[in-house]
Amino acid sequence: MHRAGRRTESEVWLLSPLVIAFVAGFLSVVEAGESEPAVVSARQDETFRLDGEKVFADGEEVFADGEEGLSGRVSGGTLVERDGLILRSLTANERATLLPSVVNDRRHEGGGATIADFQVLQVSFTIGDCVGNCTGRPCNEVLLLWVEPEPKVEQINIFLDQVSIGTIDPLPPQAVPGVHAVIFSGIRAGDYTFAIESPGNGIRLEQKFSVIDEQPFADPTESTCEEILAPMVGCSLMVRWKNGSPAPTRYGVFLDGEFRATIPGDSEEFLFENVGPGERRVQISGITEIDSGDRYRGCPLHFTCAIDCNFSNCDPPAGLLLCQTGFRPGEHEVQARWTNTEAKYVGGIHGFVNGQRVGTLSGTLESGFFQPLLDTENRIGVQGDCGAGNVSAIVEATIDLLPESPHVRPVRGEVLCGHNSDISQSWAQWIPEDPSIGVSVHLRRAAQLFFVGTILEPVNRVTVSPTLPDDRLVLQFLARVGKHCYGSPRIECVEPPPPPNAFLPGACNGQGVVDISSAVFILNFLFLDGGTPLCLIACDCNGDLGLDLSDALCVLNFLFLNGPPPARWENGEPTCVQVTPVMNCERGNAICAQ
Repeated sequence: MHRAGRRTESEVWLLSPLVIAFVAGFLSVVEAGESEPAVVSARQDETFRLDGEKVFADGEEVFADGEEGLSGRVSGGTLVERDGLILRSLTANERATLLPSVVNDRRHEGGGATIADFQVLQVSFTIGDCVGNCTGRPCNEVLLLWVEPEPKVEQINIFLDQVSIGTIDPLPPQAVPGVHAVIFSGIRAGDYTFAIESPGNGIRLEQKFSVIDEQPFADPTESTCEEILAPMVGCSLMVRWKNGSPAPTRYGVFLDGEFRATIPGDSEEFLFENVGPGERRVQISGITEIDSGDRYRGCPLHFTCAIDCNFSNCDPPAGLLLCQTGFRPGEHEVQARWTNTEAKYVGGIHGFVNGQRVGTLSGTLESGFFQPLLDTENRIGVQGDCGAGNVSAIVEATIDLLPESPHVRPVRGEVLCGHNSDISQSWAQWIPEDPSIGVSVHLRRAAQLFFVGTILEPVNRVTVSPTLPDDRLVLQFLARVGKHCYGSPRIECVEPPPPPNAFLPGACNGQGVVDISSAVFILNFLFLDGGTPLCLIACDCNGDLGLDLSDALCVLNFLFLNGPPPARWENGEPTCVQVTPVMNCERGNAICAQ
C-alpha cells in the first residue's frame, strides 16, 4: 500500500509496494530548400477553443485534433504546423498533469547555463486507448522538456534530426528557474534525434529516441474509492485499481489536478491523507522506461471519489496486545489480540503496519498474525469496519522486534500429550519453569500447522477437540520481557513414556494434574459406580490411607478455599511419590516421568 509522500496489500494475517515522433516519410517536409512551415503565434494565456475536430486560437483555425487534453490555456510560445507535423506549446492542463510526473527534481543555480536537463518522453500513440480523431494522420506525440536555470532573452530552437523545426520563447523571468516544454504531434514511428539549442551561448542538448505506434504497457482499470477516518491521520482517501499486463514501470499519482507521488508500477492502491470532504478527482498515469532509457507515458486513469469525512459511531477494538511470535530478521511475526466492542464488524477488521493497511480479517475474530515484518515495522494497528464506509478509529501499539526469543525456558522437561479417542480430544500438559502469561496453541496435522487459539493466563494443561489420533499439539509460551510480550520457541508435544512407578498425590484422574476432575473422579467412584482409579493411593488426598468423601473435599478445599495441599507434597509443591509394594497403584502418573 502506498501513501502520499510512502509502501504493499498483502494479507499477512492468519494465514493475514514518466512525449511526439516522425519517420523518414516526414523528413522531406523539413529539409533545406523546402517552403517555410506555417507559424501561428499564440499569446501568453491565449485560450484554445475546441469545435469538433478542429482547434481555434483567437478565432483562427490552428490545427485539427479531437483530444480533450488540448483544451485549456496556452502557456506561451509558438505553434508550427506542416503536412500534419505539429510543434506546439503545452496547455495549462498539460503542464499540470504531464510535467510533475516526469520532471526530475533538479534545479540549477546558474553557472552560465541557460538550458539543462533535456528529456524526451512519448505521451500518446497511434494504437492505444487514448487515440483521438487524427483524420488519417499518426497520433504519436512526443514531449520535450528542459530546465531553464537562468533568465534569457533569445528564443530556443527546436531540432529534429539536425533540421530546425521551429522556435519557442523562453520562460518569463518570474518563472526562472523552471521547467519548459513543447510537444511534437503527428510523428510517425522511427528512431530520431531531438535537440534544443540556446543561440545566445551555443548550448545544444540532444537525445536519441525511438517513437513507437503502440503503447508498450497496459493502462490501469477498475478504480474504487474508500474513505478512511482515523483521529491520528484525519480523513483519508484510499484508491485502488487493477493493473493490466504488462504493467508500467511506475505510476504518477494526482489528486484534484495536483501531483502527489511517484510509486512502483506493481502498485494497485494509494492512500491520500488529510484530503477533506467533497468530490475528489483522481488521476493515475503509467510510465514505462525500457532498457535504452526511452520513456513512454500511457493513458491516464481518471475517476472521481465522493467522501464526506464524517466520523462515525463505529466503536474501535479495545485492549490491543502485541506479542512477537516469529524471530527471523526481515521476516518477523507478531500476533495481535484485541477485544471487539461491536457485536460484528460487518466490513471486517483492517490491519495496519506502520500506518499502512495490509489486510482485512473476519469481523468476528479477535486475534491475527502480521508477517513477514521488517525490523523497523513495529507499529501495528487494527480498525473496525461497521460497513457502508463507517469505520472506527485505528487502535495502535508498538513492540521492539528482537532477533531471537528471550523466553527460552518456559517448561521443565518435555510437553507431554495424548489423545482420547472416545471424545476425539487431544491434551497436552507440562511443568512450568520460567513464568509465562499465557500460551498459544497450534495443531499439527500431517505437514500443516493450524493456529487454534491463545490462553492469556498461566496454565499447565490444555485440551483441543475435535482432533484425530495422529494430531499433535504445538505450544508457544508467552512472557512479558520489559514492556513487551514475546513468545518462546514453539514446542511440539510428545507421547508420554511408559507409566513410571510413581504417582502425584491428589491426581486421582490419572492425568497427573490436580484439578476439579480429580474430585469428580473420586465422587463418581464412591457414589455413581464410576470406574476404579488405576492408582488408588493417588486419590488419598488427606493422607489417611483410605478413600472416602473426605478425600474429595480435600481436593476441593485445596482448589477453591485455600486449603492445605494434598498429603506428601513437599513445601506445598507438587511432589511425585515412589510406589511401594504395599501401595494399591496399578499405574502411576505419566507426569512423574519428568
